[in-house]
Amino acid sequence: MEAVAALRAVPAMLAVGVRDTALLPEYVIPSFRLSYPDAPVAEIPSAGHFPTEDAPETLPALLELFL
Repeated sequence: MEAVAALRAVPAMLAVGVRDTALLPEYVIPSFRLSYPDAPVAEIPSAGHFPTEDAPETLPALLELFL
């Protein structure tokens, strides 16, 4: 339980491609929110499994806001 608490104390953000067919957003997002209920979730409508390739302008902006 200590390890879980330590992991949950680390800042986290999820950036997920809505069109991802490998890691389905309808499962990934709720799972992430269970572990990090207060962390931001950014859904990228134009991206699939590789948001860095599908939305190259969006991901750096999200990371900058997060950091």
